[in-house]
Amino acid sequence: MEYIELGKIAELVRGPFGGSLKKNIFVNDGIAVYEQQHAIYNQFDQIRYFIDESKFNEMKRFEVKPNDLIMSCSGTLGKVAIVPKGVKKGIINQALLKITPSSKLDSRFLEYYMKSTIFFEFLNADVKGAKQ
Repeated sequence: MEYIELGKIAELVRGPFGGSLKKNIFVNDGIAVYEQQHAIYNQFDQIRYFIDESKFNEMKRFEVKPNDLIMSCSGTLGKVAIVPKGVKKGIINQALLKITPSSKLDSRFLEYYMKSTIFFEFLNADVKGAKQ
């Protein structure tokens, strides 16, 4: 079996440094900040934190779009979900990895693989000590 590095078939963007999303910048409504719970529970409706358009423009690199995948990278490692169509405009926080598959790769196939035992064993084989 041939393995290809994920970074060769998808764009990988780790969430912003934690200090970029301090509580004092959050607003009551606006652009969503997606958290680990969204990947773990595969739900995109319940949003706790929002940023304004100005902060979003600073952090546009972390924007999620339909068919991107988000993966939890801290604590509960490796939970993955596909960003659905019609999702509220938003960015990922520091506990997520955004995966944008190339046009040659179907998001659903990648999600299926990333939820497989093979991928999870491969992921855990690289984890030493703390899961971060």
